[in-house]
Amino acid sequence: RDVSLAARLGSAGEQSVSDAWPVAAARVCEALAATGTGTGQRH
Repeated sequence: RDVSLAARLGSAGEQSVSDAWPVAAARVCEALAATGTGTGQRH
């Protein structure tokens, strides 16, 4: 396996994950809010 290629994919993956975290968190919060309204739960 090419170590340099793995390092590139690793660094790119970490950056994409860090960029995706806020979006994923927002989607999770929206999903919880959508399901919460149906059961009467509030934040």
